[in-house]
Amino acid sequence: PKTGANHFAAGEAARAHRLTESDVEPGDAVATERAYVSAMVTPSARLCEKSPPNFIRTRYLQAPFPDATFIALTRDSFANVAANGKKRTKWGGVAVQAEHWAEAHRLFGEDRPRLDRVLVVRYEDLVAEFEHVLRRVCAFCGLEFHAPMAAGAEMDPGVNARMVALLTDD
Repeated sequence: PKTGANHFAAGEAARAHRLTESDVEPGDAVATERAYVSAMVTPSARLCEKSPPNFIRTRYLQAPFPDATFIALTRDSFANVAANGKKRTKWGGVAVQAEHWAEAHRLFGEDRPRLDRVLVVRYEDLVAEFEHVLRRVCAFCGLEFHAPMAAGAEMDPGVNARMVALLTDD
């Protein structure tokens, strides 16, 4: 299987992509902040960054940024693998993708107790109760919830069931 930003925890890739506090080097905080700020459309006091490999780099990011807040969005493994079906030829078959999901979540599970501020949000809960979950996320982050944040959100609670139904061994 190939490795990269979207296949960061499969087999050998996990060793290459996983970072912890022991990987932090002098200057990492400044370099990381500079890179993130330069990529932002409107630099602000808050940065929301969602690169999949950072799911297994939370301890590394917390070390130079001790006030970091992590929101981990998880999804049912079967639905997640099914939703990536279009990428199956690029990333390997169902079994390879399932292994990737399991390894990424195992590594995050090891890291989670060492994180100071982490909230795990289930995709299924977000879809079923969008405004309630969004209010929870805002409260956790110390942000005020405003109704327009949830306005126009179209969530489909049946999406996981449809995704799983598409799974085959092919």
